[in-house]
Amino acid sequence: MEYHFQDGDTKTPAAFLNELKAQSTPILGNVLIYIRLVFKNLTRVPSEADVLKAANALLDAKIRRARDLTTQKLNDPVSIQNVTYQKIDNNSYIISFAFQISDVTISKDIQLRNETYDLIQNTINGLLNTILNDKTATPFVFPRANYTFNGTVVVADSEYIFVEGETKWTPSGFLSAILNISSLLNFTTPAAQTEPPVHVVLRPTVQANNTTSGGNAAWILAIIIPCSVVIILIPCWILLCCLLCGCCAGLRRRYNRRRSYNVQYTTRNGLF
Repeated sequence: MEYHFQDGDTKTPAAFLNELKAQSTPILGNVLIYIRLVFKNLTRVPSEADVLKAANALLDAKIRRARDLTTQKLNDPVSIQNVTYQKIDNNSYIISFAFQISDVTISKDIQLRNETYDLIQNTINGLLNTILNDKTATPFVFPRANYTFNGTVVVADSEYIFVEGETKWTPSGFLSAILNISSLLNFTTPAAQTEPPVHVVLRPTVQANNTTSGGNAAWILAIIIPCSVVIILIPCWILLCCLLCGCCAGLRRRYNRRRSYNVQYTTRNGLF
């Protein structure tokens, strides 16, 4: 049997049918995109003024400066905060961006919502290529962001860590300037420069959880393995003790018998 459903009045819909209908009804929501560029293990951390100077000189105003949301076009990411600088410690700092996309069709069904996430990821890749990649270079596909949905808003949270290593793409003017003031890129001549010794990786939450659980597992194994060995060896120890006790008892009886024989033999010699 095959049944076709379409919009219309239903006399007595079951709860299951109502839930299916609710899941298949999309909503118009917003998308918040957070991008953090983390620079770690630096010999010199640039000042906030140096970073913002590079951003103001080399980034488009649509990316580095907050804009009015009322003038936003459909599916056009709008910066909702100015570029921000945060120093973590003496060797690390963060450059942060925040964007919003309004009136996005979002499905309550997880499979259909994943398709929306894919479209958002394409937008994030476009933003990151604008910020980090040279205009003449092949577009780079960045690691996927982490997505959450609270019923009306999709939050795309992405954090990209820069450390010393091999570069994977041609850096933009902004990234080259940031790498230069972070002592990760040294210019040899005005016309030529060494390739930036940097690579980017996404640090998802799963990795942090794996690291923590791995540490716990190590402690658990450090306790369980010795205890298991002790438990396994207990019967062997008991058996060994029993054997030793039996051997000692046998030797004691033999010694006592031999001693008694020697005493009687001596006594008999004394009688003759």
